[in-house]
Amino acid sequence: EGQKLAQHLVLLLDEMQGHLDSIKSLEVPEKERARQTIVERAQETLKTLSSLSAQPASEEFSAKLREEAVFWIERRDFDEERVRFEMHLKNFKDLVLKSKEATGRRLEFIQQELLREVNTLGTKAQSPAITSHTIELKTLLERLREQLANVE
Repeated sequence: EGQKLAQHLVLLLDEMQGHLDSIKSLEVPEKERARQTIVERAQETLKTLSSLSAQPASEEFSAKLREEAVFWIERRDFDEERVRFEMHLKNFKDLVLKSKEATGRRLEFIQQELLREVNTLGTKAQSPAITSHTIELKTLLERLREQLANVE
């Protein structure tokens, strides 16, 4: 029974890895889209401010606006969460396949960490395609949590 459970867990992990690979392939276009959106909004703000006053926006204001744009671009970057998710996934799989000890508690902890990372990733990404993958990952993590109730 333990062997079958381990096989089932590995299948869930492999399915998660597939969604993670899809997210990876969408990451660069998503970053570029987010960057472009923020740059366009900053440019629109500068135009609006210039049209409201006889003078163009000050260089100091323009510099501050660029700093804010960089801040928001970095805030939408989910690379760190994706890397941590991948690391936790590998750690989980190693425990399932290689550990001879009771690992139930450790696996539950890693499952919780995986859920935290995918939640943050989904919040930051704001892309329908990535959101779809994060929802699937959450579904798989819930199935994983249910199976962990059977692990000692």
